[in-house]
Amino acid sequence: MIRQILFLSFILALFSGVLNATIINVPDDEETIQAGIDAADRGDTVLVAAGEYVERIGFENKAITIIGNPDNPSEVIIDGDENGTVVMNFRGEAVG
Repeated sequence: MIRQILFLSFILALFSGVLNATIINVPDDEETIQAGIDAADRGDTVLVAAGEYVERIGFENKAITIIGNPDNPSEVIIDGDENGTVVMNFRGEAVG
């Protein structure tokens, strides 16, 4: 009985993050992709509308999802303005 309660508690804790996930729309909710990342919590999704975004982004060690237009991802362009790596991973590593 105790094992079943512990297992159930574990499952509920595991899915609570998914159930509380938020979708942050760029540029409606946040003006830039990085602002969307900054506003996101673990499990959230940053949904990026079609357009060209002149910025560099970093994930800041967050377990989030960033999605462009799933039907036509080429409609989302991140232009780093020739200012170094455009997408940075967890601790400043470039995403290859």
